[in-house]
Amino acid sequence: MAVQIRAYRDADWPEWVRLGLALFPGYSAAVLEPGMREHRARSDAEVFVAEREDGSIAGFVEVGARPYADGCDTSPVGYIEAWYVDPDVRRGGYGRALLEAAEDWARTRGYREMASDAQLNNEISHAAHHRAGYAEVDRIVQFRKVL
Repeated sequence: MAVQIRAYRDADWPEWVRLGLALFPGYSAAVLEPGMREHRARSDAEVFVAEREDGSIAGFVEVGARPYADGCDTSPVGYIEAWYVDPDVRRGGYGRALLEAAEDWARTRGYREMASDAQLNNEISHAAHHRAGYAEVDRIVQFRKVL
């Protein structure tokens, strides 16, 4: 069976929120939802979802444009803002198909490079990016101080 990828529809909202909470378990829906709405309102961004055979949503990718990204030589670039696939269908082609949809979206806008990121401890994401042809360009630890 071929993996079915399509553009987000408003009826997908509850599942997109569910998947977002799975990707970012330290956050509440109240914290994530405003950023998700902002992403949907952007003219230079899209969300794609992966459907299981029964039509339920198994994963998503948020893609957008950024003026630059570390390791890239062109501007603007396509950027994977968020990417998640339910554990029960991982290694079944869903993640790769979502990335391909995001990359196709970027190509249609004339972008020549695609960038992404992952948390330092997210080894599953690192491996998935590598399998999809992405090369690691840097590692960083960020700091903050309340003044």
